[in-house]
Amino acid sequence: GSHFYLAGSTEQSNQLSSETLSGMIRALIIGIILSIIIVGVFFRSITAAFLPLLMFGVSAMAAFSVNGLLYRYILHSSISFITPTLLLILLLGLSSDYVVYMMARFRRELRKGNRIPAVTSTQWAGHAIFTSGATVALSYIALYISGVPLFSDSGITNAVGVMLAVLVANTLLVALLNIFREKLFWPTGVGISRGEEKTVMYRISRFVITNKGKLLAVFIVVAVLGMYVYASTPTNFDVFDLIPASSGVNAIEIVSSSFHGDVFDIGYIVLQFPSPVVNGNGTYNVTEMAQITSIENTLSSNRNIEQIQGPTYPFGYYVPFNLSGVPQTYKSVYISQMMTYIGKDAHYVRLTFVLSSLAWRGQASSFVSSMPSLIYGSTSGGYRLFIGGLTEGFLNAYSFTSSSFLKLVPVLVFAILAVLALQLTSLFTPVRLIVMVLASVVVALAITYIALYYELHFPLLIFLPMFTVITLLAVGLDYDIFMVSRVREEVLKGKSDQEGISTSIIENGGVIITLGSLLFATFASLIFSGLGIIQEIGLGLAVGVLIDTFVSWPFFVPAVMLYLRRYNWWPSKIGTMRRIVYRRLKE
Repeated sequence: GSHFYLAGSTEQSNQLSSETLSGMIRALIIGIILSIIIVGVFFRSITAAFLPLLMFGVSAMAAFSVNGLLYRYILHSSISFITPTLLLILLLGLSSDYVVYMMARFRRELRKGNRIPAVTSTQWAGHAIFTSGATVALSYIALYISGVPLFSDSGITNAVGVMLAVLVANTLLVALLNIFREKLFWPTGVGISRGEEKTVMYRISRFVITNKGKLLAVFIVVAVLGMYVYASTPTNFDVFDLIPASSGVNAIEIVSSSFHGDVFDIGYIVLQFPSPVVNGNGTYNVTEMAQITSIENTLSSNRNIEQIQGPTYPFGYYVPFNLSGVPQTYKSVYISQMMTYIGKDAHYVRLTFVLSSLAWRGQASSFVSSMPSLIYGSTSGGYRLFIGGLTEGFLNAYSFTSSSFLKLVPVLVFAILAVLALQLTSLFTPVRLIVMVLASVVVALAITYIALYYELHFPLLIFLPMFTVITLLAVGLDYDIFMVSRVREEVLKGKSDQEGISTSIIENGGVIITLGSLLFATFASLIFSGLGIIQEIGLGLAVGVLIDTFVSWPFFVPAVMLYLRRYNWWPSKIGTMRRIVYRRLKE
């Protein structure tokens, strides 16, 4: 029987929205299930397992409400199809992390017999959560300001969502902890800390202290290799190569192959001449028309062009502008068609072309990017050239996104540096944190590039490094901030940097590994979304979190801190003066 195909931008948009929604639901379900399992195992508690899900639900509802009002009444704009998925997955991961970190500190205070565990937990864990949330929000605000296609609107929505998650963790969660206390850890209660967990973390801390020099050397080598892979691997803007093979996309491919070329996405060339192409009396200027004909002939003979139309190719084939050889009966038709390609301002001429390959393919992008040199090379010049259409739009979007990304990272680094410097009362530690996180992100991207580009031969969208760097520069700082905050707390209490680092690894190790596992599982769930754009980002984020959780913070971060010693807190003197004060107070 016969078949019919629905094609076009509207049909593609509808199908893409539907597929994105189903992918988001699938990713969320997987992420939620993994979150419940990981938290339940860590706390050995049924009630504790579902508390992060409750906080996620509250944060998500608040985020969608605030963002809805923001976009409707203030920004007066809409969001891209990717934004809700990224917002919900980010909120699920960060809400779970913040809740687990606060609950772990609360449980520790209960074990110590602290009479005000909620206050102490908020003072230290809440402070670290606020610092973490502020850096994440700053990162996404910078993304929003950049205005990059598809992803910039997720910047403001994510920033709002993260700050609401921080607010929920420091208010509603603390209230629930203070009211229900041990009941939230049913059926095991707060119990006692697991010895095997502390034994493993103690061994890690001793290994780091003993081998700090070797670890530092390994860190430098791995970072350099990662930078080489990252810098030498090309990215692109082949968005349609990574969307599902829906009927709308199939229809475009079938129609294009059947009708010889991409008839859906026609390209445009606008030529601006110093002299009018047509005089006031209706006669053509020979010089300009000869140049136009030369351009049309050059493009028509190129294998990347299926059809060209313009003043001397009014119906897709050559007709001399003086219409010699054209029967008198048809001359008026040809003249009328030729004039449709000449503007009201006769200095401008429009050409249209149909590409032999689909407009979003790499072949089309390569050809369109070379068109200016091809056209100028076929004539003597003296005119201006403008190219339009889907392919040129993608090329411009890629160029804009790349330049925005390069400008965004330094701005983001300085903004986060300022926040960390204020929160940690140190300048050197924030610099060191940012450098190490950036190194981890580059290594994560290198591994992702090797898997996707060199092994699976997938195109790498420019959005992958951009979104991964922006997200992990902030989110990846979380565990380092949690660790450094714990070290700082111990140093303020009079311990040495080495003692503080050892205590932080032993007491925070299990918690941070749980947090990292949560965030890894959440981001990895994006791989099951079925949408290539989101799958690439999910893989990049998941690999980054994995490296930061199991390699960077337990080994590289403390190794560097052990080398820096008193410079960790420079220019603050908390490592010297406050230790003296604390010891005198104890006396």
